[in-house]
Amino acid sequence: MSQIIQPKNMLKTKVGDGGFKTESLAKAQKAIEENVVDFVPIATKYLAQIKKSLNDHAGDKASKQLYSELLDILTQLRAQGSMFHYPSITAVTDTVVDLLDSLKAIDSTIVEIVQVYEKAAMAIVTMNIKSDKDKVCAALVTELKGVCTRYKAKNS
Repeated sequence: MSQIIQPKNMLKTKVGDGGFKTESLAKAQKAIEENVVDFVPIATKYLAQIKKSLNDHAGDKASKQLYSELLDILTQLRAQGSMFHYPSITAVTDTVVDLLDSLKAIDSTIVEIVQVYEKAAMAIVTMNIKSDKDKVCAALVTELKGVCTRYKAKNS
């Protein structure tokens, strides 16, 4: 008769089991909600990185490195928008991230879409539009979604 040997779970022994303490979660949530960091310089830095990546790869629009860089920067910007109370940036960025996620490569049309996005996001930051319900933000999101939908329909 064979015997089943259950190995020791060394990681569980080192770390322990159970979840986070309720107090720790409440403290973290409070810190997020009361966050007063100025998001404008952070967003401006990310948008400058997008512009730099596009310029660095201007001759090679099908670059996998460009795709990777843009997706990384945009994903960070989308997350930071939520963290720093700029759902407008998150909403606009989400549209472009969804498009890039559906692709395997970048072409010149995608580069143009990202350039338009960068200008739109910069306008949102410059105008200090925080809410994704704002008329300007809603119009930008609607227009970007339309552009992305048309691109997908044409290129699928």
